[in-house]
Amino acid sequence: MKISVLYLMTIILLLFWCVGCSHRVPLQSGVEVKTMNPPATNTNDLEPKTNPHENDEWKAYRSILSGNFTLINEDNCKSEMEHLYKMDFKNGKCEWKYILMDFNKDGRDELFIQLSPDYDAALFQYEDGNIGCIGIDDTEKNCFKQPLKGGRLIETYYYNGAVTKTIFEYDSEFKMVNPKHYFSINVDDYEYYKNNRSEIINEYPIITKEGVYYFQNIDGKKTDLSKEDWERIQKDIDEQIVSDSEWKDCSEFSAN
Repeated sequence: MKISVLYLMTIILLLFWCVGCSHRVPLQSGVEVKTMNPPATNTNDLEPKTNPHENDEWKAYRSILSGNFTLINEDNCKSEMEHLYKMDFKNGKCEWKYILMDFNKDGRDELFIQLSPDYDAALFQYEDGNIGCIGIDDTEKNCFKQPLKGGRLIETYYYNGAVTKTIFEYDSEFKMVNPKHYFSINVDDYEYYKNNRSEIINEYPIITKEGVYYFQNIDGKKTDLSKEDWERIQKDIDEQIVSDSEWKDCSEFSAN
């Protein structure tokens, strides 16, 4: 009888040991053991982790794109943007376009908004929960800025038959640095220029008759250009302008 009990207990112990073995994965030399994670039940789990400060920056920019301008520090800029938003809000959608780019080389993006197809624009900087307005071009219909590749900008200015294009950079305080000016002067009435715009005639003695004249001013040095030089420079500038495909559509943030 004792032998039967001992035999039975041995059988039971063997069964428990075998059940435990069935749940073990033997380690093999040179083979990485991988475990399966449960599938994500929330789409947020699939999103990359970002800096909370950068999230705040984007939320602030997105509020502007959505028509909420309460975070803008400057009252005149705030009222101007509110006016422009109402003007450009058509068919229930805002028609602005925008791009995020680091213009002052501080490692953080600014918000550049194209306010119209004519490239009237506004530039904003995130400042610890608020938005600083760097500038709005729409107030002057004869002057506008466009972003260039690499974070530079070009400002185009029309005045009295003259066209000036200035390529420049911003420093950390958003002051213009390293400007390169390219400009043309259209003299359609030389006698008028001679009598009424003598300062231009005296400054550019090459102007001696009616016609279109081209110049550049780099580091304070003014040089006259040929028409071929001007066209080549304009082609180079056009190739540096941020392409249409890089712009994002503001309408996706439009208020209902």
